[in-house]
Amino acid sequence: MLVRKKKRQYAKIDECRQTSKVNVENIQLKLELID
Repeated sequence: MLVRKKKRQYAKIDECRQTSKVNVENIQLKLELID
């Protein structure tokens, strides 16, 4: 049980990291467009 819960938490963390990465890339693209 504990192992499964931890794996789920890690999966959620990975998802957050990926979404934040995408957000950062989108922000950089917008800034480049403004320039």
